[in-house]
Amino acid sequence: MGQTIPTYRLYGEEMAASMPELVHCEQINERSRLHDWHILPHKHTRLFQLLLVQQGRAVVSLDGENHALYPHQAIGIAPGVVHGFDFDPGSDGLVITMDEDFLEPIFSRFSDYPVCLSQVTWFRNDTEQALPKLFECLRQSFREATPGNMSLVSILAEALFAAWVYETQSQLQRENNPRDRAETHFYKFEKLVNGQFAAQKHVSWYARQLGVSPEHLNVICHQVAGTAALNVIHQRIILEARRLLVYTRLNVSQVAEALGYRDPAYFSRFFKKRVGVPPKDFHLQSARASEP
Repeated sequence: MGQTIPTYRLYGEEMAASMPELVHCEQINERSRLHDWHILPHKHTRLFQLLLVQQGRAVVSLDGENHALYPHQAIGIAPGVVHGFDFDPGSDGLVITMDEDFLEPIFSRFSDYPVCLSQVTWFRNDTEQALPKLFECLRQSFREATPGNMSLVSILAEALFAAWVYETQSQLQRENNPRDRAETHFYKFEKLVNGQFAAQKHVSWYARQLGVSPEHLNVICHQVAGTAALNVIHQRIILEARRLLVYTRLNVSQVAEALGYRDPAYFSRFFKKRVGVPPKDFHLQSARASEP
């Protein structure tokens, strides 16, 4: 276990390694079988990944929460999320890795895509029949493309992303999860929090960035998440604290500093109030739980 959570371009390849493509495509077994079908927890800074299982089973860990995927199921993984995979031997499917620069214009057409993240999507009906062909075309096109000719790969990747968003949104609608203007504001707020939580910004700062009053931001957070805006910020800080305590060797003082706390004792009290145990005890419990 190192001092930081491993950050890769692609799993096992250090950040210095080049990935000139804005879209990368590979079959699950190409990389996972080299690691005995077990991909350790890691994260990517600017890469979005879409995993689709076509054969076997995958257990996907997203910030410590496990999701089981079976054939015709997919899941999206946002940049910065700590994730790992456990595949049944012989499993197969596809992993599509897309750079944020490639996805930026696509996001503008699917502005509510964040609600799809971390959702296990089961492709059904006509989409299920079309996806294997789309995946196969993308895989073949990627293998045959030259560095200067990725146009077809980009088009197919965009189509695949659109199919994933469409199916996930339809699934969420079937599960009676409404999305409205308040949710759009909320996910913009979440994106800001993800980038600024360690800077210890006040709710009023976030409200100004969103063009709303602090009171309105609180109303939005209560409508969408059932909690206050400050609690959303605190939840994100606690999530990162858990990550650092579980996946790194940083001590409590170093974790506190990384999260913007000048006083480690204050951070420890804050963590205990939110989690129920002091950060040192949480780290020891996590270490014992991971022992064979």
